[in-house]
Amino acid sequence: MKTVSHQPRLFARCLTLVLLALPTIASACPVCFDARAEARGAFIFTTALLTFLPLMFIGGAIFWYRKRYLEAFAAQAPVVYMAPTADDREL
Repeated sequence: MKTVSHQPRLFARCLTLVLLALPTIASACPVCFDARAEARGAFIFTTALLTFLPLMFIGGAIFWYRKRYLEAFAAQAPVVYMAPTADDREL
């Protein structure tokens, strides 16, 4: 007759309880849920900054690339084709 160990079941139950308690522990953030308006404003500002910073980097890179492209295009000397005149012909 085999004996069944209850340790895996006990471990699974304890792990489940800990995982269910994690959201309660995580909501104790001192910045996110601070009652002071100053800290709440700083949190919102930081969130907005981190949201728009990558977009500003991408926009800046596109602006810089376009500016460099237009400068390089403008620096090219235009090709002018002129018809030969009577002075250019050898008689």
